[in-house]
Amino acid sequence: MKKLIFILFLFSLFLPSHVIAKTTTLINCSTATKTTNQASDTCFVNGGKVEADYQNCGVDWLGENEVCCCQEKIDYNCSWRTEISTLTQGSVTVGGCLSTEHTSTYTDCDPNTKPANSVQLYSSQRTYCCCPGSTTVEKAKFTMPEPEILDINTLKLSTATCTEPDNAGTCSIPWIAQLIQYLYTFGLGIGGILAAVVLMAGGLIWLVSAGDVTKITQAKSLIVGSITGLMILFGSYILLTQINPNLVVLKPLSLKMIEQKLITPDKEAATPISLDMEGIAQITGVKCGTDTIADIIKKSKGKVTYNNPNRGSTGPNDTVYNDCSGFANFVLKCGLNKDAASYTGDIFSEQTSWDGNVASLQVGDLIGWAPTNSDQGNGHVFIYMGNGVFGDCHGGTSGRKTGNCVSTDINVNTIKNSAQSYSNGKLFIKRY
Repeated sequence: MKKLIFILFLFSLFLPSHVIAKTTTLINCSTATKTTNQASDTCFVNGGKVEADYQNCGVDWLGENEVCCCQEKIDYNCSWRTEISTLTQGSVTVGGCLSTEHTSTYTDCDPNTKPANSVQLYSSQRTYCCCPGSTTVEKAKFTMPEPEILDINTLKLSTATCTEPDNAGTCSIPWIAQLIQYLYTFGLGIGGILAAVVLMAGGLIWLVSAGDVTKITQAKSLIVGSITGLMILFGSYILLTQINPNLVVLKPLSLKMIEQKLITPDKEAATPISLDMEGIAQITGVKCGTDTIADIIKKSKGKVTYNNPNRGSTGPNDTVYNDCSGFANFVLKCGLNKDAASYTGDIFSEQTSWDGNVASLQVGDLIGWAPTNSDQGNGHVFIYMGNGVFGDCHGGTSGRKTGNCVSTDINVNTIKNSAQSYSNGKLFIKRY
């Protein structure tokens, strides 16, 4: 039983709580006569409404063949904001969510007011759904258990918080230490009461012993035991306080949460790329025809800078400029001697859907989406390295830092999360 309680306690730490980004209210409610045995069909036919409680229609009850139908009105608490990035060397990015907001999923903003994206030759515009609330500290999305024997409101346990949205960054859980502190204080009180009862019992036994040595010995034992217990119970606390007051102050539990990676796609050129294979191999230190796909991607890490207009040319600090599709073109040519397309629109032109099954992949398979699959008009491609790991050359603010384009440890969940944010969850496969 103790093991079960402990497991349930740990599991409860990570139960998600719902964060309200939009609210739904019912308007234009009216009664309607059922046309079929399913009342929901009746409401839908009656102006696309939904079935509601009879009280929403202002009546005390509904007839046998009646149903209350209402329209749903959604009030969004989040708003659309745009970020404009230049694509030239020395790029500049402006816009995006405010410092008092955090980025959320597109479903938290009104789809009818989403601004249209515009993609130009050397700039791109990305749309963000921004919700109120600073990213500095936010309420953690796991709930704390509420023992029935304790009044949580009376105890005033503090809520867990995280330094970044969606349980990211470092999460502080103070209520565990507070609960232990309350239980210890409660235990001191109970222990004091029990010791006092035993002390009085010993005195009473001694009082009525009438000189009986056995009873007197029993009484002494109870008295000495109760006094010893009190000394240990309170003496240990006093001793620790005198040594260091911090020894009796329980600190909040601090957890470094696993960071969720999100690959940022970017604008890319549709023109064919011309690669100096020997020059790039020299800069990256790879050996074409000898190194595996995984070796080539790993050796390229720290040697490639994202720059679309100048892809294929030499970059700063002994790096080479490239983008996602140009890098995939180099890796497949160098590792498998295969001529892959250098534009995601061409790579995924066949639109062959991928079901997310990593076991079906072969080393060198390309996974991603075309610009036409993205609301922002930005395609992206990942290269399967084997053992469930993918690599890529990504853009965004991160990829434009010198030598920071290549990733070597991408898993399938990261790919799915990126696709969910940029291509409506669609993923495609290309095998050369």
